[in-house]
Amino acid sequence: EIGEYQPNSGMSWCGDADAGHYVDTNASSTQTPCGLGTYNPDWGSNNSSACLLADPGHYVDTNASESQTPCGSGTYNPDSGSDSSEACLDADPGF
Repeated sequence: EIGEYQPNSGMSWCGDADAGHYVDTNASSTQTPCGLGTYNPDWGSNNSSACLLADPGHYVDTNASESQTPCGSGTYNPDSGSDSSEACLDADPGF
């Protein structure tokens, strides 16, 4: 079933796609990880649209991430979909 996979042959059950992944085909033996700059907090996802872009003020620097990482104190990031902490810019003095 879409959203499920089974990596072992001969099994009669399939497991939900893990958070940070999706499965978009029937009879899949693998799950597809969300890419850099995206994350997926949900289990059992069945298409790539489940991989959400990192929000402004955040980044995702690993594949298959379940969550996004906020920029550190004193920094900001105006963009969505950032894949590195280098996207977090130093705030101007007074802000």
